[in-house]
Amino acid sequence: MPKERFVGELVAVGLASWARRRRGPLYALVIYGALVAWSREAGAADDPSPSEPAPANRTTKTPPVELRHDLAVDLAATAALTATLVTWGLLIKPNLDAPSCVICDGPSGTVNPVDDFFRSSLRLPSDSPASVISDVMAYGVAPSAGVALAILVPLADGRGNEAALDILLVVQASLAFAVVQQGLSELFPRERPATHFAEGDERARALAHHSSFESFPAGHNGSAFAIAAASGTVATMRGYRLAPLVWAVGGALALTTSYLRIAADRHYFTDVAVGAGLGVGIGIAIPLLFHRPVNGERRSAAFGWLDGATLTTSEVPGGRVVGIGKGF
Repeated sequence: MPKERFVGELVAVGLASWARRRRGPLYALVIYGALVAWSREAGAADDPSPSEPAPANRTTKTPPVELRHDLAVDLAATAALTATLVTWGLLIKPNLDAPSCVICDGPSGTVNPVDDFFRSSLRLPSDSPASVISDVMAYGVAPSAGVALAILVPLADGRGNEAALDILLVVQASLAFAVVQQGLSELFPRERPATHFAEGDERARALAHHSSFESFPAGHNGSAFAIAAASGTVATMRGYRLAPLVWAVGGALALTTSYLRIAADRHYFTDVAVGAGLGVGIGIAIPLLFHRPVNGERRSAAFGWLDGATLTTSEVPGGRVVGIGKGF
């Protein structure tokens, strides 16, 4: 018997005896019961059940997965990408004359059938609200959500110490996308839809601005896709239980941004599609190529969130239905 429990029961017996003489049997019973309960709780705290896990294990839901990285190199690479974008955006591009289109859409007011279909279907009568909201989504909501998930998802597995590196790797991938997107936009100038379909003086004023030729590839939605793909890839490689949530939230924000850019008449569907492809490709490639899990045997643990996933298929009249499910 633990020492605290033994002492507690001795004290309980003595006080109960005193209470029986002074206050009556009922009062003695209450004192005795309360003190015995206290003594047993004290003993249980010092004598945990062998089957109960240690307190340190209660917060760790998944095993740690270390990613390849060199903090000095990764910080230097991130700083170099940032400096490149700042130099280009603030010092070089404002001094450039408007280019001539490389991807040209024919006479003003005409465009290929695919882009014409999506523009006619999705464009809003007033483009200003959609344009502002897309700016907020791409450069406010999507990055903020990425940072928030990069903190909360590791914390949910008791691995909050991994969040800072995860954020750095996501920022690195999103900056890499931005550099590539800006380079392609300069190599392949294309008039924005609003410019191409403008008329008279309005079109003449738009053609004088360099930004009117930055339709291809789309940057806003591509940036959102890069953040979503990089965040999802890092979370998957880490083996976080909530990795699917990271993919789902990031993908939803990126798709919303894609719609808004078409609705605002800032990009064609093909611009948005290429931007999305670049964002997803770079967002996945940077973590996979440079930051894979350190130990090969841990690589399989990174996909532990797939446990419980099911794939079913059945024939139906005229074809076959495929179903994907996940048990939690």
